[in-house]
Amino acid sequence: MSCPPFDLRDYFLRELPEEGRREVEQHLKACQACREELDRLRVTEAALLTLREDEIPQRIAFVSDKIFEPSRFRRWWRAFWDSGARLGFVSAAMLSVALVVFALTRPAPVPATAGAGPQITAAALQDEVGRQVAAQVEKAAAAIEERQARKTAEVVAAIERRNEIDRKALVLAMDDNLEYLHKRLNRYVVASDLKRASFTPIERALDDRILRTTADDPADILGSTRGLYLEGYGAVFTTEVSIVFTPGLTPFRQVTAEEIKRLHDRKLKRMPVLRQAARDMLTAAAGALDTMPPSERVVVALRFLYLPWEDTAGLPSELVMQADRATLLKKAGLDSAIRTDEH
Repeated sequence: MSCPPFDLRDYFLRELPEEGRREVEQHLKACQACREELDRLRVTEAALLTLREDEIPQRIAFVSDKIFEPSRFRRWWRAFWDSGARLGFVSAAMLSVALVVFALTRPAPVPATAGAGPQITAAALQDEVGRQVAAQVEKAAAAIEERQARKTAEVVAAIERRNEIDRKALVLAMDDNLEYLHKRLNRYVVASDLKRASFTPIERALDDRILRTTADDPADILGSTRGLYLEGYGAVFTTEVSIVFTPGLTPFRQVTAEEIKRLHDRKLKRMPVLRQAARDMLTAAAGALDTMPPSERVVVALRFLYLPWEDTAGLPSELVMQADRATLLKKAGLDSAIRTDEH
C-alpha cells in the first residue's frame, strides 16, 4: 500500500529517477504507513535472499512429446464443448425436456361453478380493515382511560392521606400545648379513678353540644374533647374545631374567589353561636364536677382550624372562656364573671 502519487515498489526496486526518489524520501519522513510498507518490502527481500539457488534442469521440453498429446476424439470433444454451438444445443435440449414434462404433468382445468364461494371485493376488504382498526383504537382508548382512572384514584388517596396527617398533627400540637400548660403551672394532674370517670361524660356532652348547636351547618370536630384536672387550679377542657365543614382542594376541584368569600361569611355568622355554646359548656361542666372545690376554675378552650387558602379576617384562631366554679354555679352575673379571650 502506497500513498498516491508515490509508488514505494518503484522506489524499493530503484526504478525511480533521482528527482522522484527525493520526493519519496521526503514523503517517508512524514508518513508512518509508507515507512511500515517499505519495511515490509525490505523484510520480504531479505527472506528471498536466504533461499538456495538451484540449477535449472537441462531438459524442459519433454511436455511436448507425442506420448502426452491427447487423442483425436478428445480433441474433437474439447473443440465442440468449448465452442458456442454447445450453448445452443444444451439450451434447446433443456427447453424440450421442460415442455414434455409440463405436458405430461399439467392438471386438468377445473370448471368454474356458480356457487363456488363468495368473492372478496375491495370494498368488503376495506370495511373489514376499518372494523379491525376501530376495534384496536377502542381497546387502546379503554386502556388509557383505565390508567387515567387508576392515577386519579392514587392522587385522591394521597390527598386524603395528607389531610388525615394534617388533622393528626393538629391534635398532637394541641396535646403539646396542654403539656406545656401543665408544666408552666407546676402542678400535677390528679389521676384518680373518680375524677377520670367524672370527666368522660362531660367530654362527650361538650362534643354533642357543639354538634347540636351547628346542626343546620355542621362544624367539624377534629378529635374528641379532652379534659384534665390541675390540682389547685381547676378543670381544663380543650377541643379543635373547623367552624364549618371545609372541603379540601383536589386536582379536580379548585376553589373560586366567590366560594372563599361565601365560606368566610358563613364562619363569621357562626362565631356568635360557638361563643354561646362555649359559655353553656362552661356552666354545664361546673355543675357536673361536684367533687371539685368551688374556688377552682373551669376553663373551656376552642382552637379553630383554617386551611391555607382561606380568608381569616375577623376570625379568631382560639377562643378561651374561664371562671371559678362557685360563680358558675350561682348563674348570676355571668357576663362579668366569665373571662373571654380570643386570639
